[in-house]
Amino acid sequence: MTSIERFRGRVSRGAKRKGPLALAPVWAAALLPTLLPMGWAADATMEWSTFLGGSDKGYGRAVAVDSSSNVYLAGKTCSSDFPTLNPFDAGHAVDEVYGSAFVMKVSPTGTKLWATYLGDTGEDAATAIAVDSSGLYVVGETNSASFDLLNAYDSTLGGWCDAFVTKIGLDGTLLWSTYLGGADYDAARAVAIDSNGDVYVGGTTQSGDFPSLGGYDTTAASGSDGFVTKFNSSGVLQWSTYFGGNGAEESVNAIAAAPNGSIAVCGTTDSTNFPTLNAYDSTANGSSDIFVATLSAAGALLGSTYLGGTSFDACEGCATDASSAIYIVGRAMSTDFPVPNGQYTAHAGGDWDGIIAKLTSPSALAWATYLGGSDADGATAIACRGRDLFLAGYTWSANFPLTAGSGTAYSGKSDAFLARASANGTLTWARYLGGASYDLPSGVAIDSGGKVAVTGYTQSAGFPTPGGFDTAHNGKVEGFATRYSSAVGSASRLWRNY
Repeated sequence: MTSIERFRGRVSRGAKRKGPLALAPVWAAALLPTLLPMGWAADATMEWSTFLGGSDKGYGRAVAVDSSSNVYLAGKTCSSDFPTLNPFDAGHAVDEVYGSAFVMKVSPTGTKLWATYLGDTGEDAATAIAVDSSGLYVVGETNSASFDLLNAYDSTLGGWCDAFVTKIGLDGTLLWSTYLGGADYDAARAVAIDSNGDVYVGGTTQSGDFPSLGGYDTTAASGSDGFVTKFNSSGVLQWSTYFGGNGAEESVNAIAAAPNGSIAVCGTTDSTNFPTLNAYDSTANGSSDIFVATLSAAGALLGSTYLGGTSFDACEGCATDASSAIYIVGRAMSTDFPVPNGQYTAHAGGDWDGIIAKLTSPSALAWATYLGGSDADGATAIACRGRDLFLAGYTWSANFPLTAGSGTAYSGKSDAFLARASANGTLTWARYLGGASYDLPSGVAIDSGGKVAVTGYTQSAGFPTPGGFDTAHNGKVEGFATRYSSAVGSASRLWRNY
């Protein structure tokens, strides 16, 4: 049984994370090549696509683009021969089971500019990245006692696994890097940068002594709590807070900095007393609910709500638009998930469906919709550009709701799906994307010109790799990155038939 097949079994039962750095549902629903931004046509051009390299297993986990349309990638590799280029960490003994983090920069035309390991001889995994003009922020988890550190807030591994926060220059130079955690298990799963250049990190902690300087909640509850931590651009901790209730499993899985200065914080909770404020829904609903909250830049709780039905529901990603509305994606086992004004208001079947929702604030759910077919489906990543939303996810459904002219067919195993939706929740474009084996998506980024970069991992040897710097699949699970260009024309012209 492959790791991807095992993932399906875990998620279908609503399983929680167990074991050091085990693949969690928030990761393992990964991402594949394409989301179509405003100005894209159904025949949008694949500019380049590539495997990420190495002879052993590898996973693309996160992608970001800078103002010059360079693409930054991060993830995990189990390869001791991962192809580094101008690295600050050229390599070390890489455990073929647990692996090491990697970070990479690729030019707009698909040329690898630099690539580096990040970690040491323990298990390290990069889970999220964000970029601005000052550098690239990479977060994740590590149990390496000699992780790549520099100018660290915390230079000692505190527990059996710590979160890490690393800043790398756009030229690949290590600027600062630190552990973040307490005496137990801690993992970072989300990162965002605000307009002032400050960075916000979210994740999960089992540590009663997790740093909670200046946070609105300085006391651990029970089991796993979420956390949010703010650093300035130089790596100085500004404040840090627990985020959770009395449940056994809680995690901040996504963070987005909104134009109004607030910070959208989204994740999954099984707490019956999760802190709500100005809430759309102040009552826990099922075995696991989504939560959506906003914090001020100073760390004050502005609003917080449950969102879910009477079964297991989970959040995988979030984005904000120019009006500071919050969009979330994830998966729902609940057949009664709230779907006001939704395009698809009935659970389509299978163990779970993908879900998309828009909240204008934690007190106001504008719309929500299921997205899926008769088998298992989940939405894993979302990005927002203008009035359009771009989604990626995975599906086992041969009858996933494609739009006319997609020209794609279900491969028979887990395919990626790629979709575009309007700000009112109407699906305007969707297609399968995958090879003959399992293809799973994990991150998406859109540049100012409407070009899309995506990353994920695949077992398909025939995965498309035109113009790639690595076009040979390693025969195992391999990370990938793909970039698409828009066709000529405006959004209104290109989408008039859909």
